[in-house]
Amino acid sequence: KLMAKVGADISDFKAKMKEMSREAEHSVKKVSAHVSKFKGAYIGAAVAITGVTYSLGKLIHTAMEGERANFILKNSIEAANREFGNIVGTSSTWEKSLKRLRKELKIYSETELAGAASRTIDMTKRFGLNESQMIKTLKAAADLGAGKVELTGAVERVSAAIRGEAESAEYLGLTLNENYIKTRLASYGITKLWKDMGEAEKGLTRYLALMEQSASKTGTAAKSSDTLAGSLSELRAEWTDTSKEAVSVFLPVITLVLKGINPLLSVMRELGQATQIWVDSMEATESFEEW
Repeated sequence: KLMAKVGADISDFKAKMKEMSREAEHSVKKVSAHVSKFKGAYIGAAVAITGVTYSLGKLIHTAMEGERANFILKNSIEAANREFGNIVGTSSTWEKSLKRLRKELKIYSETELAGAASRTIDMTKRFGLNESQMIKTLKAAADLGAGKVELTGAVERVSAAIRGEAESAEYLGLTLNENYIKTRLASYGITKLWKDMGEAEKGLTRYLALMEQSASKTGTAAKSSDTLAGSLSELRAEWTDTSKEAVSVFLPVITLVLKGINPLLSVMRELGQATQIWVDSMEATESFEEW
C-alpha cells in the first residue's frame, strides 16, 4: 500500500509539473513570436555594424601604419643628423622627395617609401651619404628590386652591397667586388689606393659603382605597373595612400560613427542575453518533458 501511495504521489507530482511546463512553454512561445518580429532587423543591424566596423578598422589600421612609418623616418633623420651633422636633410625635405618618388615609381605607397627611406638612412649614413645620394640609393633599390623583392628588402640588399657583401650585390645583378672596384677608381676621379681607404671611403666608392651599374635599370619599377603583378601593386599603393588621407580628413566623422556604434552594441548584447535566457528555458522544458 505504501509503495502504491508513493507511486500515486509521484504520478500526481509529474502531472502537475507537466502542466506547469506546458504553461511555461506557452509563455515562451509568445515571447518567441515577439522576438521573431525583430529577428530580421537584429541580424541586419549586426551585419551592417560588423561591416562598418571592419571597414573602419581596415582604414584606421592603414592610416596607423602610415603614421608609424613617418614617425620612424623622422627619428632616423634626427639620429643621423645628430651623429653626422645636418647632412641627411629634414622631415620636410624628405616628405617632398618621397612624394616625388611616389609618382615616379608608381607601385610603392608613401607608407612603403617612408619605411624604406628610414632603412636607407639607418644603413648608409656611416658612409657619409647626403640626402640626395640616399634618395638616389632608394630609387636604385626600387628599380633593381622591382618584381624580385619588396622595397625594404631591396634597400637592405643594396645597403649590404655598399658595405661590400658580394652575395647581396650579385642578387641584384651588380658587380661590386674589390677587384672590379679597383679597376674603376680612376674613372671615378679617385687617386687614393684601395688599401689605403677607410670603410666609409670604400662604401662611397661602391655607391658610385652602384649608380653607374643601376643606370640601365632606371624606370623598371614604373614600367612594371604594366604587368598584372605590377598593376596590383599600384592598386594596393593607391588604396593605402587614399585610406591614409581619408582617415585624416574624416577622422571627426569616424569618431562620431564609432561613438554611435557603441550604444548599438550594448543593445545587441542585451538582446543576446535575452535570447540566451529563452534558449535555456526551452532546453529546460524539453529536458523535463523527457523525464
